[in-house]
Amino acid sequence: MKRLVVTILLAVSLVGCAGQTTSPWLVTREHSKPKECQPLTNDQELVLGLSQEIANSGRLHAALANLERLPERLPEARLRKAQLLRVLGRSEAEKLYADLVNSCLAAEAHHGLGQIAVARKNYNQALKHLRIATSLSPANDAMRNDLGVTYLNLDRIAEANFELMTAMELNEGDSRAAQNMLTLLIYQDKWQNARHLVTSKKLTTEQFREAERRARALQAEKAQPQKNKTQTSGARPQPAVIQPAAVTAQPSPAPVQPRVSNTSTAAQVARPSQAPAQSDTAATRPTQAPLQSSQTSTSLNSSGGVRGVQRVPSAGARPVRPITGY
Repeated sequence: MKRLVVTILLAVSLVGCAGQTTSPWLVTREHSKPKECQPLTNDQELVLGLSQEIANSGRLHAALANLERLPERLPEARLRKAQLLRVLGRSEAEKLYADLVNSCLAAEAHHGLGQIAVARKNYNQALKHLRIATSLSPANDAMRNDLGVTYLNLDRIAEANFELMTAMELNEGDSRAAQNMLTLLIYQDKWQNARHLVTSKKLTTEQFREAERRARALQAEKAQPQKNKTQTSGARPQPAVIQPAAVTAQPSPAPVQPRVSNTSTAAQVARPSQAPAQSDTAATRPTQAPLQSSQTSTSLNSSGGVRGVQRVPSAGARPVRPITGY
């Protein structure tokens, strides 16, 4: 009887361990590994290589035409066609990718379908495809990068950080994941970390500006539902909370230029000019202009000047795009 009780307790313990959920950051294998592709002939490899070189030079239509020399059902040829058609914005790409999900190139097929879903802002569908892709090819930095981009668009910051960091470490020579990580850091207003990343990865001024633009657009997009909810309910915004493009309660002597960070090369700081001397007559006293709605609220910096809060672009701007090419 005692032995039976011990056996039952052990079984319950094992069931409990099996029911525990794994880390949401780690990729689980959701599908069995696809079969290996058949070896290519020398002529097929030559055509594929030539097409890739032509595509790298920017002649995508010519690269697509060269692929027509290969057998239509060759998985590698169909994948290259799908990749080129996706970059060209052609709808035929989706069907080519879908036809490959049960082939030896299933990971690449799900990757392409995920990229198409991101372009349509269908992030939940993109997440499904990209998790399958990374489960089949876990060391692919491009797939990890695009999965991180998808998590960022879903505002799942911890998972986005994990996937982008993985992509950066898998391919230290590629700056795509670093640029998206920079977008994530600016989105979180982690300027010290952003400066360190720019320095360590030797990112250019243009790359910084592009990351900043994406982060601000993403902030605007996430803030828009809350703004619409406030307007619908008729609730008055709290004056103590600074929203993007907020209006200060008190008029300002002069408008200021927006500034995000001391390191932002695009930001300019304008100090308010000194007010004219007060006159005894009311006719000569200048009238203070009220702060317009497009201006931002201000705060004093250490040098006594006035620093503006960054204005964000319209919420219709696309926040983050998948950078992976062909």
